[in-house]
Amino acid sequence: MANQHWLDREDQETASAATWLQERGLAGPAFLFLQTLRPLSFILGQGLTFLHPMLPLKRWQQQTGRAAAIFCDRSRLEGLLAALETHLLNHLPAQDKENTP
Repeated sequence: MANQHWLDREDQETASAATWLQERGLAGPAFLFLQTLRPLSFILGQGLTFLHPMLPLKRWQQQTGRAAAIFCDRSRLEGLLAALETHLLNHLPAQDKENTP
């Protein structure tokens, strides 16, 4: 039961990160950036974990900790990428019927 609560909280954090990026219009750039960093995501997460206690503001520390957790866990990163991809596919501009083959 406690394990399910932990997974739900992780999913909520990943979904809130995707929503935050979508609301600011950064879903496309974030998707491309995260796709290129996917092979190095674990190393990036470890770097953020190292920098975490050195950051001056508590809010920066919290956000960096959440980002590090997403980067270190491949399934959470894949979930974030899937949420961003779904958002991008749902918001594609409609093509004119004249231009379609």
